Amino acid sequence: MTALKRNLITAYVLIGIALMASVLSLQGALLTAFSQTFQLSGSAQGYANTSAFIGSIIALLSAFYLQSRMTKHALLRVALMVCALSLAALSVVPGYGLFNLSWFVLGVAVGWMDALLSACIADLFTGRMARIMMCMLHMLFGLSSAVSPLIYASVINAGVYWQRIYLPIGVIAFVLAVISFLGRRFGVSAGETLSARGVVSGSMLGKVRERHLLPLCAAMFFHGFFLSGLNTWINRFCEGMTGMESIPAMSCLFLGIMLCRLIMPFLPVSTDNYVRYAGIAAGVIFALGIFTHSGLVIRLCVFLTGFTFGALIPCI
Repeated sequence: MTALKRNLITAYVLIGIALMASVLSLQGALLTAFSQTFQLSGSAQGYANTSAFIGSIIALLSAFYLQSRMTKHALLRVALMVCALSLAALSVVPGYGLFNLSWFVLGVAVGWMDALLSACIADLFTGRMARIMMCMLHMLFGLSSAVSPLIYASVINAGVYWQRIYLPIGVIAFVLAVISFLGRRFGVSAGETLSARGVVSGSMLGKVRERHLLPLCAAMFFHGFFLSGLNTWINRFCEGMTGMESIPAMSCLFLGIMLCRLIMPFLPVSTDNYVRYAGIAAGVIFALGIFTHSGLVIRLCVFLTGFTFGALIPCI
C-alpha cells in the first residue's frame, strides 16, 4: 500500500470515529427534549439507550460471523448506510416505540463501526506507530464526544426542534458511505477479507477461560455500565443546579477522557496497576461530586472522573 492510500484511509477512519462519537453523544444531549416530547417518566427514559446497547452487542457478536464472509471495507459501508437511514428515521418518527426501534438499529450500525474502525487502524500500522495511531483514534473519539454536546445545546438554544438534529448527522454518515464506495472503485480499501475460523471455531472459549482474561472482561463489563450511565444521565442530573450551566456535563466527562488517553502513554504507570486502581479512584471522585448540589463542583468531579479512568478501555 502506498503512503498516499494509507493516509487517505487513516483520515477516513478518524472522521468515522468522530462521527461515531457524535452519534453516541445524542442520547444524553437530547434526553430531556425527547422525554418531554414523548411524556416519559422514570426508567422509560432509558429504554432508547438500552435498545441501542442491545443492538451494539448483537453487532459485535455478528461480527465474528460476518468478518469471514465480507471485507471490513464492505461491512463498514453497510454500517454507515444503516447509520444514515436510522438517523433519518429518528428525525421523523412520531412515537416512542418507533424511536426505540430506530435506536436499536442504529446501535447495530454503531457496534459494527466500533469494531471495524479500530481494526482498520491495526491493519494500517505496526509497532510504535500502531500505538500512536490507536491513541490518536481514542483521543479524537473523546474530543468529538466533548464538543458534540456543546454543539447540540447551542442548536437547541437557537430554537431548532430536537429531532432535526439527527438529520445532518445522518447526511454525514451517508456521505462517508458514498466515499467508501468510491474508494473501493478506485482501489483505496480499508481492509481485506479476514478469516475468522480460528477465532470462532477454535480457541475463543478457551481464551475467555484464561485466568487473566476473565477479570479484564469483567472490568470492561462494569466499565460499560459506569460510562454509559454517565453518558446518558449526567446532563439531566445537572439540570437546574447553579454553576457553569452553559457547559454540558457530558463535555466535561469526555474532555477528561480525551486528556487521559492523550497523556497515558507517557506516564510512568504500568497498565496492570492502572486497570486495578483507576476505576476505584474514579468511583470515589464521582461519589464526592454527586452528593453536592453545585453544578460547578459536579462538573469538576465529572471531569476528574473522566481524567482518572479515561484510558481504561485502551489499557484493557
